[in-house]
Order: sequence, then C-alpha cells, then structure tokens
Amino acid sequence: MKNKYQRLSKDEKKQARIDFKHSEYNQNKIYEKGNRLKIFGIIGMIYAVINFGIDFLYDGDIWNFILDAALLIFCLVAFIVIGDILDKQINKYLIERDKPANNNKKKNR
Repeated sequence: MKNKYQRLSKDEKKQARIDFKHSEYNQNKIYEKGNRLKIFGIIGMIYAVINFGIDFLYDGDIWNFILDAALLIFCLVAFIVIGDILDKQINKYLIERDKPANNNKKKNR
C-alpha cells in the first residue's frame, strides 16, 4: 500500500522535501545527515567497483574480491535503507502537517 509521500507527483515530492528540510519537524537535522550518508554510500560503491577492476586487472587474491564485494553490498544496502528512512520521515511530516486541528473537543458534562 502506498503512503502519502509515494502518492504525490514529482513536483509535490520535491516541494515536500524542501518543506521538510526547513521545518521544525526536522529539528535533529535527519535530512542533512541522511543525504550525507547517501553520498558516502555512493562513494563507497564507486570505490568498490574501481577496486574490482584493479583486482581483476592485476590478478588479485580471492580475499580482495570478497572484501570488495562486502563493501559494495554494505554501501548498496546502506544507500537503500537511508533513502527509505528519509521517505518515512517525510511521510510522517506530511501526515502531521496535514492533520486537521481538532478544536472541537467534547465538553465534560
């Protein structure tokens, strides 16, 4: 089942990310930290692929290939998980932002 963030159009998603970035809800700066971790994941994946190429060209040991594969898998999983966490946080923000204010509380009789 799609959540509120996934049902938005491309422009609305972009605006939701900008709104989340500048909101009070983002008080612990999870958006900036998440983007930083995504960049580290991309750099790690590029590094692992380059090392695969170097190990292949210079007939590296099997351990080199195993370490490169572990780095590639770890960075790929981290990239996916961080993206999912950011999407969930933005979805929570959208739900809280659009929640109607319930000012009509029941009066005690």
